[in-house]
Amino acid sequence: MKIYKGISGAEGISIGTIYYFSKIKNNEGNLTVGEAIVKAKEKLRKLYTIAKDKLGNDNAKIFEAYDMLLNDQAYISPIIDAEKIGVAPCEAITNQSNKLISLFENHKSEYMRQRSDDIKYVGDLLIDCINGNDDIFDIPENDKIILVAEELTPADTLQMDKTNIVGFATLRGGSTSHTVILAKSLGIPAIVGIKDLNKNLNGKNAIMDAEKGELIINPEEKIINHYKNKLMEEKRKRDIINSFNNTVAKTSDGVRIYVLGNIGNIEDVKNNTLDNIDGVGLFRSEFLFSSTNIKPTIEEQIISYSTVIDVLHPKSVTIRTMDIGGDKKIDYLDMPEEDNPFLGNRGIRMCLLNKEIFKEQLKAIIISASGKSVKILLPMITTVEEIEIAKKIIKEVQSELTVPYSKKVSVGMMIETPSSAINISSFVKYCDFFSIGTNDLIQYITASDRGNEFVSNLYSPYNPAVIKVIFNVIKVASENDKEISMCGDLAATTDMTALLLGLGLKKFSVPIPIVNMLKYTISKINLKEAEKMAKKILNTEREGEIKAIIEKFNAELNI
Repeated sequence: MKIYKGISGAEGISIGTIYYFSKIKNNEGNLTVGEAIVKAKEKLRKLYTIAKDKLGNDNAKIFEAYDMLLNDQAYISPIIDAEKIGVAPCEAITNQSNKLISLFENHKSEYMRQRSDDIKYVGDLLIDCINGNDDIFDIPENDKIILVAEELTPADTLQMDKTNIVGFATLRGGSTSHTVILAKSLGIPAIVGIKDLNKNLNGKNAIMDAEKGELIINPEEKIINHYKNKLMEEKRKRDIINSFNNTVAKTSDGVRIYVLGNIGNIEDVKNNTLDNIDGVGLFRSEFLFSSTNIKPTIEEQIISYSTVIDVLHPKSVTIRTMDIGGDKKIDYLDMPEEDNPFLGNRGIRMCLLNKEIFKEQLKAIIISASGKSVKILLPMITTVEEIEIAKKIIKEVQSELTVPYSKKVSVGMMIETPSSAINISSFVKYCDFFSIGTNDLIQYITASDRGNEFVSNLYSPYNPAVIKVIFNVIKVASENDKEISMCGDLAATTDMTALLLGLGLKKFSVPIPIVNMLKYTISKINLKEAEKMAKKILNTEREGEIKAIIEKFNAELNI
């Protein structure tokens, strides 16, 4: 028995036979770079359509991003110029790709390192098009296969027959890679970054424990039995979780808790059972602006917003205005490079600098909700003045409209910066509601980039400062009768649900696939006991002790 360690990608357990996957490459092509670009674009359009049909619009955007790279003259022009002076097409592509990859692959940010994988994929795609390499996936028809490879591209993951595949394991890749994202959407466990994977593993029996990041080769009988029991327990738990479909969330002592959904586009509401959520707590409108190379028209925005509002009515819909900047760039906006974009021109700052686009979005939202109510959520607010300016613009928009529009517009803000959290007692005078965005809030409070491997351990929801800030925000908002919810990753982390309930949170907004799991977790928690635990944690100074208290509480409830 041998255990290979890697990085947990998509969690889960699987038992099967190793199949080592590799592609056969042809190196004798005769297309020009221009012809290869046309062919690559055609292939990406097909992959986009497949991904959108099978996995939804968000996952399909991966292939749009690749297509945008093929339009990026900073990448393409040097390749074409090299070809013109006699450099072989494949060599020109390789040279330019390697040049850009070297700029990104050692970047401190995991997000930027991921861009090097994108460039490598597009370069390999162009070379395959030149050489006439077609994607052929000869997957054996074994019962259960754990597919092992040096690397898997999103196209590989999407196109291969996954009927018998129960796990992916790769030598390369990081936890935020596009392949991992697709594996999560497909519900297939995945481990990446496993060193020493090789063809000699082909045909061997194996167990994948993706939560631990372990691939166990030739496991002993007692290990096999242990994991078979775990799989049976997981299935039993899944059946219980599924029984919470279309029910309201309540704690074990009968307190009503509200579970809303996070969405990014109209496909999310078309493809899910909306009776299962208490409304939409976060409509990420920026996807409307980033999914194409041109600005969406008011009419296009109205179609998206009104579809969601109409389908959900009379439940509430909260639309966050475009949260652009940081790691989210838009080609048609003037967005100069910034040394530290996460502390730069993003969120409401970007909206106020692009006032006409901001007004168009507000107009579309308000028209979409004609005869109904709608909530407008403003991102990255740090000052009272920003709220005042934004509310003034909303009133301007309403006064300019000559068509029916919503008279019931609530205005709220994200609590995602230390300044907004510390100054919450002032903001309650200007806002109708608040939503805690824990991803940025934790990053700013701990001064740590979660994508930076050198400090990612400091990015922790167990940090006492993070917990005290969240508690105070909930307390002040509740005392002033303002609705307070949480829409960040922490809301969907069920290990933390008991603590959040104990801190006073009564409204969670999470990805729709998490909803039943969260309801199940809430049903096992006694609110009064959770409040006792939270009080103890608020008086605890060390992260390790806080984590231990939470783990003990959860273990006693079998959460």
